Amino acid sequence: MTVDVPWYSIDGRYEYRAVVSEGNPLWPVGTTLTDNPVYFFAATPELQTTFTFLVEGEAVDLDVVSHTVAVLSMKESDTTYWSKEVVIAENAGPLQSGGVYQNSFTLDMEDMQWRLNEIKEYLDFQRGTPVVDVVTTAVFTGTVDGKAVNERREYLMPITLGGRSLQYIR
Repeated sequence: MTVDVPWYSIDGRYEYRAVVSEGNPLWPVGTTLTDNPVYFFAATPELQTTFTFLVEGEAVDLDVVSHTVAVLSMKESDTTYWSKEVVIAENAGPLQSGGVYQNSFTLDMEDMQWRLNEIKEYLDFQRGTPVVDVVTTAVFTGTVDGKAVNERREYLMPITLGGRSLQYIR
């Protein structure tokens, strides 16, 4: 998602891929799946994700701190029945002109599904669709084109789980 402010623009996005690690009738082990709307975690239980943050301006000199969580929840229409936040990654680093800030992490989708099921069973509540929202909060301070910047932005990657597959909503 790109946001333009008066003198610079901000772009934050997720890129993801999954390497087939389990034998299956579709893909050879070692195949890398990218940009698929659905990944089957029976074959690819780990999702390798990179959050990329870019600020474009004439002279960029920023310090960036990112905090990524997975929000596990059970939803139906506009109703969220319950949610639980799990810390995934924290990172900090500089962002200079012409560069990008990146934070890479691995999501264990089997573990996320296990946690969702554990909560459903504990609550004995079976309504709704299990959802994992990956949320990265980026806080950046410094200067762009000599002007002070102190901002906070949130970026979301929703994942809908179903059976032994997961679907990315774009």
